Amino acid sequence: MGGPQGGVVPGPEERPKFREHAQGNEGLALRRETGDAVVTDVRIIGNRSVGIHRIMQQLQTRKSRFYDYETVLGDIRRLNDMGAFDHVTFKLDEQPGGVAVTYLVHERPMITQVIFHGNRAVNDRELKGRAGIEKSDPLNEFSIESARRRLIDYYHEEGFNQAVASHSIGIKDDANAVVFRINEGPKERIAEIRIQGNTIVKESRLKKIINSRGPMAGVLNYFSNTADLRKIDQDVDVLAAYYHNLGFLTATVGRRIEYDESGKWITVTY
Repeated sequence: MGGPQGGVVPGPEERPKFREHAQGNEGLALRRETGDAVVTDVRIIGNRSVGIHRIMQQLQTRKSRFYDYETVLGDIRRLNDMGAFDHVTFKLDEQPGGVAVTYLVHERPMITQVIFHGNRAVNDRELKGRAGIEKSDPLNEFSIESARRRLIDYYHEEGFNQAVASHSIGIKDDANAVVFRINEGPKERIAEIRIQGNTIVKESRLKKIINSRGPMAGVLNYFSNTADLRKIDQDVDVLAAYYHNLGFLTATVGRRIEYDESGKWITVTY
C-alpha cells in the first residue's frame, strides 16, 4: 500500500563482489604475528618428575609461530611461577628455516614423604590436611615453614595453646623426607567466665554477646568450652565495641586468665 503506484517495486540492493569490495577499500589489512623468524621446534630439557605436557601448557611459544623474545621471557616467568623449578633458562638454535627454542629447567627436589612425631590427640590424616603439603610437592623451605605455622594455628584453635612444632628435612636413607616434631601439651578448656566492673549491663547479657563459652551442666561439661586464646582476645574488642555503641566512648575492657593446678582448666575474667 505504501509503494509507488503504477511503477515497479525496486529489488534489494546488490552486494558488491568481494574483489570490488577489496579494491574499493584499497585492499584488506592482513594481521600477522610479531617477529621475523619462524619457530621450527620447541624442546624441554632437564625435567624428570614434571610431565612434558604440564610444562607445554605454560608456554605460548609454539612451533610454526613467529619467534618473539618477549613471549619467551613470559614463558620463563610462567615456568618459574609453577614452583617446580629453581632455575629456568633458554637457548636458541638458528636454522635455515627459522629458530628452534629450547627451555632448560632444573627441578626442585620433591618431597618423598611427610612424617609427624609426637601427635597423640590429632591423627596423621588430619595433620596432613592442615599442613597443606604432601608427597611429590616441591621441597621448598618456605612452603614447609608455612605448613608448620598452619599446624600451630590449628592446634591453638583446638585449645592446645601450649603446642609447639619444629620441622627438619631428611632422615636415614631418605634425604627428601619432611619431619614435623610436635609437642601438643594439654588441651585447655574454660572452667568459668567472669565479668567485673559492669553496672549498666547485666553479666548474663554480656556473656551472650561474646564468642567464648564456659562449660554447661552435667555431661555437657566438655562441650563448646575449648579455650581459644585468640577468640578470648577478640571478645575484649567485642565488649568494648558494645559499650561504645551504647555511648560509653571512654569505656575500656581488659582480660585476665588464671589456670588451675592441672593446667587444663582456665578462668577468664573480663
